[in-house]
Amino acid sequence: MQFGNRGGVGQHFAAARRVMANVSCTSLTVELNGLENFNCLVPGSYYVGELERTLDILSQLQTVLKSTHIITQSWYSLMARMTTTVVLMFLLGAIPFGTSIRVNETSDFRKCLLTPPSCTRLSHYDTSLTGPLPTELGLLTSLQELIYCGGSITGPLPTELGLLTSLQSLDLGWNSITGPLPTELGLLTSLYYQLYLNNNSITGPLPTELGLLTSLQHWQLRYNSITGPLSTELGLLTSLQELLHNDNSITGPLPTELGLLTFLEDLRLETNSITGPLPTELGLLTSLQNLSHYDTSLTGPLPTELGLLTSLQELYLNDNSITGPLPTELGLLTSLQDL
Repeated sequence: MQFGNRGGVGQHFAAARRVMANVSCTSLTVELNGLENFNCLVPGSYYVGELERTLDILSQLQTVLKSTHIITQSWYSLMARMTTTVVLMFLLGAIPFGTSIRVNETSDFRKCLLTPPSCTRLSHYDTSLTGPLPTELGLLTSLQELIYCGGSITGPLPTELGLLTSLQSLDLGWNSITGPLPTELGLLTSLYYQLYLNNNSITGPLPTELGLLTSLQHWQLRYNSITGPLSTELGLLTSLQELLHNDNSITGPLPTELGLLTFLEDLRLETNSITGPLPTELGLLTSLQNLSHYDTSLTGPLPTELGLLTSLQELYLNDNSITGPLPTELGLLTSLQDL
């Protein structure tokens, strides 16, 4: 493909070719479908210098790109969603014409990379986001809210999430995230509202470092494949109001430190492989409204201390191996609606 010198196009294109000389398609996730998916992500360093000065070339190439049947929307709409780098990859032959691309992030994420200090919120429900979370997320150190639920995020969580030390709310539920939780999540000590990673394919044990999230109020990990016991560090999360870890493969006895979570209102651990008796310390959870622990491997008698849970509305302990009589103290649960 040849470009003349009209309006300095040839000169700028040559400069862009020099800048792009060492750029490869490994910076992108390329899929041969979805012709109108042009949300593109490349490393932040590509948004500066000569690449930005090539925009005047691209405004003259609408006819060229349309003739390849790559786009159906207007050029300006395309430019609002595509990065300069990706367009140049087409022009320089790094990606063949006729190939449609679909990469890992939305234009909002690209804008955040351009101005990371001012980016405090990334929130997309039912997103079309696909592929693994980019490590470049770690550059957004001012981010306070990261919500990408109901999408098709895959792969493990990047350790760079631990750099988001201003983060207050993290919701990545209902995706296809795999692998273990990175220990670096324990660095998110500003996290207070929610940590939702439910309905994924997360594996491995819970890192003990999560006990550092002492301001966290709502934590959901249900419907994953978490293994191993609940650690004693769980007792450090004294601000916790909601703990939903049901439908995993958690093993071992319940730690007595659960009794330290005195603000806890909702505790759901059903459909796991938890063994041993209910600890008597559960009687200290006087704010508890829902205790759901059915379909596990609990043994032994019910502690009489359960009678102290006077705020309890729902108690589910069926499908276990509990022995002994029901303690008469259960009669003190005057708020109980479902047993």
